[in-house]
Amino acid sequence: MTDEISIPPGATVTARYSREKGQTIVYGGLLIGVGLVLLATPRIGHTALFLAAISFAVAAFHWPFVARNNEALKIGPAGIEIAGLGRFPWPDIKDVAVHDSFVRNIRNAELRITLSRAVAEAVVPPENAQAVWRQYMYKCWRQVGSNGVRVKLNILNLSPEMVAKAIERYCSIDIPTPPEEPGVGV
Repeated sequence: MTDEISIPPGATVTARYSREKGQTIVYGGLLIGVGLVLLATPRIGHTALFLAAISFAVAAFHWPFVARNNEALKIGPAGIEIAGLGRFPWPDIKDVAVHDSFVRNIRNAELRITLSRAVAEAVVPPENAQAVWRQYMYKCWRQVGSNGVRVKLNILNLSPEMVAKAIERYCSIDIPTPPEEPGVGV
């Protein structure tokens, strides 16, 4: 299927958070919080308010999944841009790999980016500053060591193969082959 899809030269491929993977926890958390405030507070009191606050905090933490502008990853001629972190220009990227691991039948794909220098030195900060509260919300990436970044691809709306194809457009990539049967080997 990915062979049929072509990426035009100079195009930017954007991956967003997958709404269906976050709607349950966001809207469920809001619904539970409202239910606790309306129904349980008269009976239980402060404990219900405390539990409602936790429920609202969990929903707020996962809000990027359902936000309208929930771009998480952009791959284009200028480099790889990760929301909340910034853009890594292609010359600073030493190695990029899509790594697959399986837990039973669930595929957990991850984009592993290794930079030629430290993340703080290589990253080009975003033009628009991020809101302070967004720093405390869910992020699809984490820094590994001083020069590595890992991006969870299984929570994005693009397949790992499409992300790999977009990166191949601008940089060579090593795509490991997953095991023949999901759940066998890692």
